[in-house]
Amino acid sequence: MIPNALKNLILMLVIVTACNTVVQAQTPTISSLTVTHEADATIKWYDALTGGTLYASPGTTNLVSGQIYYASQTLNGVESASRFAVTATLVTQTAPAAADHTPAQTQVVWNWNSASGATGYKWGTTNVYADATNMLTARTNTETGLTCNTSYSRYVWAYNASGCVSAVTALTQTTSSCGDAVYTALSGSRASYTAAAANDLVKITAAEYASVKTALSATAIGYTGAFTNDWATSATSGSTTFSYNANSNENTIQTYSALNYPVAFTFHPGLNPQGAYTCQLKYNNGGTLVNVSSVFSGATAAVTDRQYFVIKTPTQLPNATPYIAVYSSGGIATINATGSHYWSWVEGNQTGAKTLESVTGGSSQLPSPQVLQTSTKQW
Repeated sequence: MIPNALKNLILMLVIVTACNTVVQAQTPTISSLTVTHEADATIKWYDALTGGTLYASPGTTNLVSGQIYYASQTLNGVESASRFAVTATLVTQTAPAAADHTPAQTQVVWNWNSASGATGYKWGTTNVYADATNMLTARTNTETGLTCNTSYSRYVWAYNASGCVSAVTALTQTTSSCGDAVYTALSGSRASYTAAAANDLVKITAAEYASVKTALSATAIGYTGAFTNDWATSATSGSTTFSYNANSNENTIQTYSALNYPVAFTFHPGLNPQGAYTCQLKYNNGGTLVNVSSVFSGATAAVTDRQYFVIKTPTQLPNATPYIAVYSSGGIATINATGSHYWSWVEGNQTGAKTLESVTGGSSQLPSPQVLQTSTKQW
């Protein structure tokens, strides 16, 4: 006679709620259900209390939340006469929402909100749950050793008492600015730069100009030839020395890229200028002249060497492609205010400006201006 215990499924059946989790990369199967049964017994699952169809592959048959499954027990080749009905409940753990983070130059305090039903959280630098750090119930993590002005992405998951894991939540934050990169690039002119107001021109050295260009990864527009202290053209090379079209009075500096910041510029004064000079950087867009910098008036004597300036906290130019130009007082190469974007210059001891026309056989002096531009604000 078959023992009654073997004819009927032992009613010590314990169902562990299955997790429908993205991290597992699969929907739970019927095999995710566990039961308490006699030692050495096996469990079979059916779709009906009596008769019905056997789930031949419970390990690959996905559970359907709310569906009833029926279990029998088989021991020593004898299957129980009755089956036990089980209703499947799939639990999906809610993912935590990102909160406001607190950046600094070399660290970020990452924050996220609580997730309903969660008993803990994991945080990671990569989108790999297994590699993430268990934060327990903490909803904040301070990460140090980062690089200033750099964007970072981090990842957080929630989990619950049943072992269910939520979908991943991506956290993104850019660290704080590296500080004033222009100030850092300067050496002997830092005091003047600090004292200057926004858009002021600060006189700097050639070495500082080069340092600013490197520190900001700035792009040079305008004249791109070699910088020397003697820019008086000879009578035989006046049409070939400079980066302008020869024999024309429409020698425009290269147009400035839209939405960039003009951070520094250099130009060469006229030969044998008449006296101290003032200068100002402007842009000309369709005949409209707009100041890029304030007027520099710190020169007290005539100069014949190339001049270098940095602009304190420059303003971003508009979404246009304006012509950049240096305006200055007599004795310094200048632009015609009424001639759209024509350059002028002073020759010898002659006062007043002339329309630029570098002609072979005539000695002329060109300003050869260059402007440094950057698309990223670093001050």
